[in-house]
Amino acid sequence: MDKISKHFKISVEHLLIVDKFFARYDQKYNDYRNKLNNLGRAYEEFSKMFYLGKNRRQMILGDLLAYILVSRGCMYGYTKANRKAYLKIILYTINQLLLQGPTTTKEMIDVRKDLMETMEQAGLPGFLRMKLQSSYTKEQKLF
Repeated sequence: MDKISKHFKISVEHLLIVDKFFARYDQKYNDYRNKLNNLGRAYEEFSKMFYLGKNRRQMILGDLLAYILVSRGCMYGYTKANRKAYLKIILYTINQLLLQGPTTTKEMIDVRKDLMETMEQAGLPGFLRMKLQSSYTKEQKLF
């Protein structure tokens, strides 16, 4: 997943640059950008779903990965020459996710604590953004 994540990050950075450019370059674009931002809480809550998800859990990461593998991946795996490699990419990625999954069980509590501490130390924007999320994350570390 390291290469997929690296290129997805580049895509997000690209999107941010394009947004900033058109906000400066095109008044109509900027007007729509302002209209979105003026929606206030609704737009803020909607945008948070791209990281926190509906239930304040970071399950949205799974949604993003599914999109990358299925929607974008189908275009790669469409040709017969790429199909075998595409299926391996899907299966190997699923295997990685399956190895990550048990960190929510009591048997891997030490790994979960290390993961949560690593995430906190990374200073990831929004990781402990809200009080509810902060207390929830602290509870999860004690799981």
